[in-house]
Amino acid sequence: MSSLRLLVAILVLVVPLSLAAAITDALVKPFREVSVSTAVPGVLESLQVREGARVNSGQTLGQLESSSERIEVERLAKILEKRRFDDEGTERLYAEDVVSEDEAIEVRIEREIAEMQLRRAEAELARRTLRAPLSGFIVALDAEAGEWIEPGDVVFEIVDIDQVFAEVLVTPEEARNVKVGTQVEVNFPLLGTAGSRSGRVDFIDPRVDASSGLMTIRVLLANPDHAIRPGYRGTVDLP
Repeated sequence: MSSLRLLVAILVLVVPLSLAAAITDALVKPFREVSVSTAVPGVLESLQVREGARVNSGQTLGQLESSSERIEVERLAKILEKRRFDDEGTERLYAEDVVSEDEAIEVRIEREIAEMQLRRAEAELARRTLRAPLSGFIVALDAEAGEWIEPGDVVFEIVDIDQVFAEVLVTPEEARNVKVGTQVEVNFPLLGTAGSRSGRVDFIDPRVDASSGLMTIRVLLANPDHAIRPGYRGTVDLP
């Protein structure tokens, strides 16, 4: 064996396996972020939360002025009450052969129509309530009570950081041995001794950026204590 081959063989044997990992810079991004807007125009009557608040999915965030919609719901509820009473009475009379089947069907259909009209009015009223589509933190409030809001106007911005992504850019060669589901270690210097976290490769972009020649990999990390903040930088030990 030549001296060069002998040297290579020795290096392969003595270099620690940990050095086979690629240390790659990572940038933290939220797991999810959404903008909350309204589907109908109106005056923003009230706000239930402010910036920085922690909210739960389905929680009320704000309310558009909706007095006429509430009155319409109450009116249709009274009509439905009367239609149900008529339907129950007609059913008893039909059972006693006092009224015809056609009359009983007609009354039942009137009750069903009243139920649909009430559900439609309730849905219209619900559209004037702004609710959180996910759990997270309010990071922006783009309107104030008393303002006129048009459909599509963003009122709240919410980020979910119960989990976060550590996003890295790698060469195709570095990505070759990485698979979705691969367990990796991510280190955050800002967190000191508690900065080492275990994560899972959640996404590998199949595209290669033409200008940089790099690919994007996202590592999903549990973040129940919210210690890892979007914008933090760290390193990922890729296989």
